[in-house]
Amino acid sequence: LIVMKKISILGDSVSTFQNYTTPDGVFFDLFNISYAGMTSVEDTWWMRVIHGLGGQLEVNNSFSSTTVADVPIPYHLVSTDRYHRSPLYLSDCSDQRTSQLGNPDMILIYMGTNDAGYGIDAAAFERDYRLMLQKLKRNYPRAEIWCGTLLWSYCIKDEEIQYYNAETSASLDIYNEIIRKVVPQENCCLADMAASGEEYAAIDCAHPSVEGMETIATLWLRSM
Repeated sequence: LIVMKKISILGDSVSTFQNYTTPDGVFFDLFNISYAGMTSVEDTWWMRVIHGLGGQLEVNNSFSSTTVADVPIPYHLVSTDRYHRSPLYLSDCSDQRTSQLGNPDMILIYMGTNDAGYGIDAAAFERDYRLMLQKLKRNYPRAEIWCGTLLWSYCIKDEEIQYYNAETSASLDIYNEIIRKVVPQENCCLADMAASGEEYAAIDCAHPSVEGMETIATLWLRSM
């Protein structure tokens, strides 16, 4: 009898998918799935990684626009964002997000892009990334916890959109340094994808195309 590892995901919009994550927080709905060139959940970075590890999905607790840090987001950044209006919009260090992952053997965390995008204070990010990991370890003492560093993207749909592109911004670097510091201190596992220097193809400022999903998955598996 082969026992497959149960793997849970904690993430933001990059890791959402219709019918797999909380409906209020889904970015990859039918329209965006098609726009990204995906045909099924098998095309997502996380399902590719789960299969690559010989595992099965336990729970995907990903919600669009969410941050690690539990701090107020400037109104002008969120006033047009429907995700922030949901009562289910919660930071990833919240008690709810860190306790709703089922019964996993492994947890994969890809979080921090929105913290960078909103310009959240580095000290607050470090405090709450650490808090998130401490809560997860307390709730899932037997789970292996993996944290990915954040990748730059390049937009293949509209060349004007380059928010998270290495040439135009250095904002991700600060947050990646914090992830590299905090993860080993909390006895968790680091998947330092950003060290590769590779970028992924995106349909806008950050959301991967099907090719981008494959790049992210490859970097996860290579970094583990």
